Amino acid sequence: MVLPGILTIHELRQIRKETPCEIETAIFGNHGLMVVGRCSLTNDVPGQSTKMDGDGSPASDVEYVRDADGSMPSHLAGFTLDRFGPDEKAGYTTICKGRFTARHRPEGHDSFEEPVSLNLSRLLPELIDAGVHVFKIEGRQRSKSYVRGVVVAFRAAVDDIRTGRQANIADLVALTVGQKQAQGALATRKWR
Repeated sequence: MVLPGILTIHELRQIRKETPCEIETAIFGNHGLMVVGRCSLTNDVPGQSTKMDGDGSPASDVEYVRDADGSMPSHLAGFTLDRFGPDEKAGYTTICKGRFTARHRPEGHDSFEEPVSLNLSRLLPELIDAGVHVFKIEGRQRSKSYVRGVVVAFRAAVDDIRTGRQANIADLVALTVGQKQAQGALATRKWR
């Protein structure tokens, strides 16, 4: 059973107790707007549904062209979503993670959410103890080396935890968007 990434460890544990099947939850990768299954902003610009077409930002509609000053704007379907400085790494091109300017706020700012990755590696022992069988790693529109690096790191961490060793998870932050990470709903759902 694939569970949404908005459940707490306590809720995952309860579901596992009451369900005789394996459970899966997200553990690493793109950290969306916490509105599960919806990406209306990015769907509207290229005209493709993330659910039906599988792309939030289809590669055919993404363009990076370095300017004469060394900066690199990113475009989605002809719309400029961000501009990266000469020494910045270009980020993932989606509207929800773009930096925008406005008359009242001329400096670039994250209008919807700051680029950040879900990284639950520190909670891996608790997730294993709660009965999670499968850990979902988001790899859409990522390179083979990125996917391999994350999967190898998590496989080694799971093996270490199961044999009682300390898991090495420090290198995973280097693979997060903007080298920023969050624990998603597991850390922010204090209202429950």
